[in-house]
Amino acid sequence: TTEIDRVAETTKFNETYLLKGGDGTKNVTMKGHDAGLKGTLIDSATEATFTIDEGALDYGKKVTIGGKEYTIGAAENDAKGLIKAPADGKTSVTIDGASYDIDKDGKIYKSGSATALKKKDLPGGNGDDAADVAALQGLVKEGSTVVAGGKTAYVLNGGDDGIDDNDSSVITADKAIELMKNELLAANKIGVDADSDPEVAVATQNGDYDASAPYTFTITKGNAKVADRLSFNLHVGSDADMTNKINVNIETMNAAYLGIKDLNVADGTGNAATYAIDAIADAVAKVSEQRSALGAVQNRLEHTIDNLDNVVENTTSAESRIRDTDMAEEMVAYSKNNILQQAGQSMLAQANQANQGVLSLLQ
Repeated sequence: TTEIDRVAETTKFNETYLLKGGDGTKNVTMKGHDAGLKGTLIDSATEATFTIDEGALDYGKKVTIGGKEYTIGAAENDAKGLIKAPADGKTSVTIDGASYDIDKDGKIYKSGSATALKKKDLPGGNGDDAADVAALQGLVKEGSTVVAGGKTAYVLNGGDDGIDDNDSSVITADKAIELMKNELLAANKIGVDADSDPEVAVATQNGDYDASAPYTFTITKGNAKVADRLSFNLHVGSDADMTNKINVNIETMNAAYLGIKDLNVADGTGNAATYAIDAIADAVAKVSEQRSALGAVQNRLEHTIDNLDNVVENTTSAESRIRDTDMAEEMVAYSKNNILQQAGQSMLAQANQANQGVLSLLQ
């Protein structure tokens, strides 16, 4: 960024600094970034919204945050809710690696067996009563894994802070939201002034994850104070007419305006480099936009130059016709007149000779 600032400060033409900006200052709002999270980012003037899909943080789902993959854990009641009797036939359920079948009457079987189990046949169970759904649900505890109905539920072990005590890659949905918020905040701080840090706000009912609705983060974007644009007019016509002017606007091309001021690409996690990619892409887009605007001005100037060249050529041609002699035409006329003169002299000489002959005969 130091080199970018140097170029912006020193590039000039005819004693005018072209990339330094004009007089005065203005605030430029940075673009919103999604921190590499999976979802939909909608960017507006001063805010951006980032929305994750409905059900994206349901238990058992995988989610990548800050370059690390997490599994959304389940509460005990959620895992127990997967264990239920089917409306007809049998259904299978696996609890901590042990597979069972449940029939429509709520009887429990070892997977593939036709003999109904008793409570004493279950781990830690006792009694000769028939095992039922409630007894099977009783096997679910912290750290259990339940697979049923095409879903997998990992019951958090401990996890008062939203992170499984034995496996840090298993977290609650609310913990995932907290981590996402932190990542969005870090990604949207790039390039903003220190006194204009963006705030990442969560816009949902009660602030808790709701599996039945999309989850939205609202990002109040930060600003950077930069020099105002350089603006000037180029007069391109022969008349003192305001329509014969081309307006040129050039934004300051320093690191602050481009949104990469104090850009950091090195940290312990590598996330800074990931965020920098989006910031650099935004900077390239701004440079391309300015180049496009200058290219349009250049095209207009080239068109004006071509038009003026035609005017000069036509004017010179008209002047030449008025002022300059057409040598070819004049030489033809000269030769014609010279021949006519010589022919006249020859005819006159012949006529004189005829008169002299008549006189000589008379003598």
